[in-house]
Amino acid sequence: MRPVGDMKVGVAIIGLFLLGAAPVGAQAGRCSPGVEQEWQRLRVTRFIPPDKSRAQMEQVLLGEARRQAVQQAVGITVSTSTTRSQYEAMANGESREYRDNFFELYSQDAAGLIVEEKHTTTSRGADSLSIAYEARVGCESGSEAAGFTASVSTNQDTYREKDYITIRVEVSDSARVYLFSIAQDGVARLIFPNRVDLNNAFGAGDARFVPRTGAPYSFTAELDSRFGPSQSEMLMGIFYRGRGPELFRSADAFQKEFTLEEINRVLLRVPRSERSRVLAGYEIRSRADR
Repeated sequence: MRPVGDMKVGVAIIGLFLLGAAPVGAQAGRCSPGVEQEWQRLRVTRFIPPDKSRAQMEQVLLGEARRQAVQQAVGITVSTSTTRSQYEAMANGESREYRDNFFELYSQDAAGLIVEEKHTTTSRGADSLSIAYEARVGCESGSEAAGFTASVSTNQDTYREKDYITIRVEVSDSARVYLFSIAQDGVARLIFPNRVDLNNAFGAGDARFVPRTGAPYSFTAELDSRFGPSQSEMLMGIFYRGRGPELFRSADAFQKEFTLEEINRVLLRVPRSERSRVLAGYEIRSRADR
């Protein structure tokens, strides 16, 4: 997604195909809320399909490694199809990759979020990649905001390159709203609130469009040349019902960048009962792609 107007430009693109992941074979001790975890270490190697680029497969490996690291930390050995995040994605008709960069993995009484990570990707011959991955996982208990519902949607499911994008946000109860666009490399850009639209406080039952009517900027659909003529992009909405300070600030830049770890470290400071997270995806196609 690229802003147009008097704003700093930036692109946020996701385009990958996630291969089925095997269940994790080993499990560490179950982590506890508020306790700093030891590093989870693992390696994932996968074949590169003929129709996928190295850049795409690097993100596939990273998503799979993140999932396995959280599974080990939370202390469960289940396939990805049984996680809450995958159930939600399937129920919403979303592709599996929409949860991979910013997922939470649940057991009955714990949830895990990556708070620090490092990784190295290497080639294994001409047609396979391997990732050496390490992560620390923060854990928490409890449920997301009970009785609170929120939605994030775009005015189209599929866009041609350079089309304008409008986002609709609706909440059932009062909350502060934060909208991120998620790039292929896992970097999140906070697109709302921003230095033009600072008011992210929604009242009960509010529904708004972003950008608002008459705003001096717009969002356009952009393709990343590394990932082909047809790509998927993700929007993430974080809804905070607490009365504390702003969770994320962007008054100094239009699209302030956050890493996976930075966002999760902020979320772990907020009780899960006071927040919720919603994801939405759409396709972007080249104008030459019929």
